[in-house]
Amino acid sequence: MTSTTDNFTVARSSFDRFLSIPKKISSNGRADNEVRLLLGQEIGKSIEFAANLLMEQRLSGDRERELGISTAWSYALRGEALKVGLETIYSNESQPGKRHLARNIFELGPAFTYKPSPHTRIDVAPLAGIGHDSPYLETFLIFSIDFGTGETKELEEPASSRFHR
Repeated sequence: MTSTTDNFTVARSSFDRFLSIPKKISSNGRADNEVRLLLGQEIGKSIEFAANLLMEQRLSGDRERELGISTAWSYALRGEALKVGLETIYSNESQPGKRHLARNIFELGPAFTYKPSPHTRIDVAPLAGIGHDSPYLETFLIFSIDFGTGETKELEEPASSRFHR
């Protein structure tokens, strides 16, 4: 199934894949092209894996390029209601003519998900930076509401990839 809106195209299949190709224009007029591929897999009844691959290219200004991947492993302690796991982020940010001076950012840490109801969820992921380009600590706290029917299981991307730098 493929659908198109004003600013991006989405392609879905039954194999837990999701492709997004938005063209973003910020309030200051800067245009970015971005490609994201979200992959997800359940392993048995209790383990889930998700990976979000990203490529973003600024089309104006400093023409920065970002390549990245974020991953999440989770283990269900009480079904869908409570999960614990591990999240990682790797990002390579560079500018034209200085690609050899790229910033390499790597972070990892625990992840916790609590679903107080079938349509709400709270994600917490405190990630510690590894290396001199990485932040010391970056914490993601997300409260989500699902306005869908709840009939089909949606792909759940890593909490850290929901907020793009």
